[in-house]
Amino acid sequence: MYGYGGKILVIDLTKGEVAEKPTDEELAKAFLGGVGFTTKLLFDYVDPQVDPLSPENVLIFGVGALVGTCVPTAARTEATAKSPITGLFGTSNSGRHFGLMLKLAGYDALVIKGASEKPVYLKIDSGGVEIRDAKGIWGLNTWEAIDAIRREVGGYEVACIGPAAENGVLYACIQNGKHDAWGRTGLGAVMGSKKLKAVAVRGDGEIEIADPEKLLEASLEARERILSHPAARFLKTYGILFASDLFYQEGSLPIKNFQGVEINWEKCLRDEILKYKTGDLACTNCPIACAKWIRVEEGEFAGLSTKSGEITSVLEWGAKCGLANLLAVAKAADMCHKLGMDWCSSAGAIAFAFELFQRGIISEKDTDGLKLEWGDEEAVYKMIEMIAYRRGLGDKLALGVKRAAEAIGKGSERYAMHIKGLEIGFRDPRGRWGVWCFGYLTNTRGGDSLRCRSPVELYKIYAPPEEFIKEGCGVSQRVIDRLDMPDEFKQQAFLEGGQYVSIPHMAVWSENLIALLNAVGMCIRPAPLGVIGPKMVSKLYNAVTGFNLSPQQMAEAGERIWNLQKAFNVLAGEKREDYRWPDRFYEEPLPAGPKAGRVLMREGVEAALTLYFECRGWDPSTSVPTKQKLQQLGLDYAYEKLKAAGKAVD
Repeated sequence: MYGYGGKILVIDLTKGEVAEKPTDEELAKAFLGGVGFTTKLLFDYVDPQVDPLSPENVLIFGVGALVGTCVPTAARTEATAKSPITGLFGTSNSGRHFGLMLKLAGYDALVIKGASEKPVYLKIDSGGVEIRDAKGIWGLNTWEAIDAIRREVGGYEVACIGPAAENGVLYACIQNGKHDAWGRTGLGAVMGSKKLKAVAVRGDGEIEIADPEKLLEASLEARERILSHPAARFLKTYGILFASDLFYQEGSLPIKNFQGVEINWEKCLRDEILKYKTGDLACTNCPIACAKWIRVEEGEFAGLSTKSGEITSVLEWGAKCGLANLLAVAKAADMCHKLGMDWCSSAGAIAFAFELFQRGIISEKDTDGLKLEWGDEEAVYKMIEMIAYRRGLGDKLALGVKRAAEAIGKGSERYAMHIKGLEIGFRDPRGRWGVWCFGYLTNTRGGDSLRCRSPVELYKIYAPPEEFIKEGCGVSQRVIDRLDMPDEFKQQAFLEGGQYVSIPHMAVWSENLIALLNAVGMCIRPAPLGVIGPKMVSKLYNAVTGFNLSPQQMAEAGERIWNLQKAFNVLAGEKREDYRWPDRFYEEPLPAGPKAGRVLMREGVEAALTLYFECRGWDPSTSVPTKQKLQQLGLDYAYEKLKAAGKAVD
């Protein structure tokens, strides 16, 4: 089959068995690859009611359908399991070269079942699969483990876990090499529960292309579109960190656990990275190279040499935990890489503890004598280690802020900033309400920012006062006309001659589009997201595979993926009332900054949610996908499972 590795690899760690099955053409056409494959496979393999840390949970890696070709930015791989931090659909996306190697070894997806009795790692290459003893590397941090594995097997790409996953931290991540990760939803904890330390992979096969000339033509067009986007220039220079000062100006930084007070932010602005930048890093086939390599030659952080330029680490460790030093932020991020912990949830848990200390809910008796004072770099570093090794207060924080608050009590629940159990990422919705922040509520994986974002969002154009259904668009009609979106949907999404965007409609479009891009393995940074859509993906995908899928079928694939994830969540127990921000955002006005005095309005947010569910074809009172919608997308089997569980909506 053109464009694909051709096989799905299934490894049962309980039985020590390895099996292969051919990649089904109908699966490819309906779900494409990447998150599409992992979504369908998880739905097929896992009962949504299982304990996420039991052997019955399954960990799946799915390679984007276009990975291994010349398509620009096509380097992404999805990892998926039932999440231990939310109990819902858990998934995360990462780039670099792991997916390329897996596909060149002949595999479009890797399914890991069961659990080993002793620590093991997987060695996968074009010659076969080995389940190897990992006794000697269990307990090592991720960097040490990667080095040890490469000494044994050579230059393989390595996905591995660190001490945090081994110790059952519920938001442990899976490292993708030393400086990247499948970060959110606790997939490292799932891997640790299986006693699987690492997956080392290398392939030397080839990907056959149906029409190389058409692919080259379409790839050059996609490249030109990406590089012509206004964000491309800033990404090339600063990485995604270029947006940090914009968030600061609009008042949406998550300052001190979303308290919204003033902070000395000047040292964390984007220009700071240029003092230490020594080069650029890119994923496979990326023309932008948004990652930056920094090196510090003198001072307190002399010798620090690491990948930087990620806005997530700066806003999480900088704004949320009060660190006003870019290098301190980089050190905290590196510690999480070595220990194998998600930045957002780790910083969220530590900021939660800092606020409890600030308010006298916990004291030095609870922290082993450690003073948790905002901006204290050493306190942050020590808390990272306490969580990873489940020491003292870190033992509770390792469960995530929702469970930690339940264990601590004393009113601490109010300061646990999460949605559906997942710590909220780096934007305060009171500072700037819009499609992006609305998407935190509707995200199938919980309170996260990376599955919904308007392709025409501009940072300095705001929603009208007290308006929660629409936000300012701020782009010209020419930009709207060029947008890779069907005209009939543009009429729903763009209001009043393009002056405003309908938040619910654009959220639906964005979620489907990001699911599509994650399925084919393309990047969702601002530049690709703003210019690549179903038409462009259809050209690329058809040239690679020889299939003849229309732009409409591409859009439907994204919608199909999202609806199947939602069906999984309903079966796992998700309810409409779970779509809510913490009370702080509704009841505590921002105390300072350009949006001082702003709060969210419950009735406005609820009205937007109701319209969103209607746009989705879901029952607005329960948020459950209707029989008509599921059957329209060919998901009859999902409807039957919902019906058997007594949760279907006809």
